[in-house]
Amino acid sequence: MGFFNKFLISYGYDSGRALMQSVFPSTKYIGVGHSFALSSFWGLVCSVLGVWPVLLIAMVLIMLVELVTGIVASHKREEQFESCKFSRFVLKLCIWFVLFVACQMFKWFAAQYDAGSLTWLVGAWFFDVLTVILMVAFVVENTVSILENLACIDGKDKSFYVNMVLKAMGAAFDRLMGKKAGCNN
Repeated sequence: MGFFNKFLISYGYDSGRALMQSVFPSTKYIGVGHSFALSSFWGLVCSVLGVWPVLLIAMVLIMLVELVTGIVASHKREEQFESCKFSRFVLKLCIWFVLFVACQMFKWFAAQYDAGSLTWLVGAWFFDVLTVILMVAFVVENTVSILENLACIDGKDKSFYVNMVLKAMGAAFDRLMGKKAGCNN
């Protein structure tokens, strides 16, 4: 058994896919491409509008809400509070932190390497925008996790609230595109 498999098992994951679904739970409900497109669109909008400080506040709040709903959901499932479960939460935060730091390091490197070059300036801008896209993805992914926890707390299927949100988003998108409910125009 390799180091990576031992590492995964020590956190209660049976595969790399299970870890990725824990970090990116939206992939259980929509495709990776849809999730990436959603985060990219809103990340670009937030980057253009310069609202990343609001995203930073949202990230802190969403971490706290996910932690609390996770604890309440495990209490509802009559599971003991375990350091292993809490360490999974910390591991997910560390993975996100590494992604954010990597983007910011590349941005810094691109900005410092050749400040007068358009290529390096565009590279720095790209990694700055990518950081905001990751911030949006963080909020989206943790919101999915919170919705799963809330469904558990309410005694419903784990996907109940996520499916409700997906249906509402689909209906809103159909309205934006001019489609009527129940029609195949």
